[in-house]
Amino acid sequence: MVSYGCKTYLNKDRRNTKDIVQRAEKAGFKAIVVTVDSPCVGIRKNKGTKVGDQFIKTLKGEVAAKGFVNYQGAVDDIAKARASGDDRLFKYVWDQSLSCPKWEEVEWLKTVTKLPLIMKGIMTLKMRSKAVAVGAKAIIVSNHGGRQLDGLPASIEVLPEIADAVKGTGVEVYVDGGIRNGSDVLKALALGAKFVFCWRPALWGLSMDGADGVAEVLRTLEHELKVTMTLCGCSRLSDIDRSLVIHEAKLKCKL
Repeated sequence: MVSYGCKTYLNKDRRNTKDIVQRAEKAGFKAIVVTVDSPCVGIRKNKGTKVGDQFIKTLKGEVAAKGFVNYQGAVDDIAKARASGDDRLFKYVWDQSLSCPKWEEVEWLKTVTKLPLIMKGIMTLKMRSKAVAVGAKAIIVSNHGGRQLDGLPASIEVLPEIADAVKGTGVEVYVDGGIRNGSDVLKALALGAKFVFCWRPALWGLSMDGADGVAEVLRTLEHELKVTMTLCGCSRLSDIDRSLVIHEAKLKCKL
């Protein structure tokens, strides 16, 4: 359905959201991807020790709030935030985020853009039903990388039932989380995904060799997928089905 989309969080100030969406349209994005799975930050006991946190601390306020400078209300709010001591604007940016927006906000978003909406973070049949009801053109089965709540099932564990539930609705199902090689891609496709996101390996490639590194990662994944398909007797993507996947729990039961 979509070649590339603009991933965003909805903002408490709708003018911020509308501005971001309009800029995405002008930039040529083909869809708006809205994250709906993080009502708060999960407990991370190693907080403050990660390289990512160290990187974030180096960012300046101008970078953190770059998306909120196109109308006077944001300019005034940013000035107030800085005056209150939030010089890097972390608190301002976080406070603006509707990490888990109400479905009414998603319905409003449809009124300000003609781009299709993709809901990211769907993990239950109830959330799937809500996403379909508000007019999502696609959903991304995702547990936020397992970084928010211990004990959540992996995305691929709940993928089959969600994929089955949207059959006949016209809504496409995508998935992310734990995709590290081409055989992982095949498993996800076999279990009902139309599209498979592979975030972390792409970032590894980027950190090693920039755009060329990302391209190499994608080539590797493509090669691995083709080899896995061949070994599974699949000459086309349409040949991939659930008969190729056996849950490890069933194998253990046979021991």
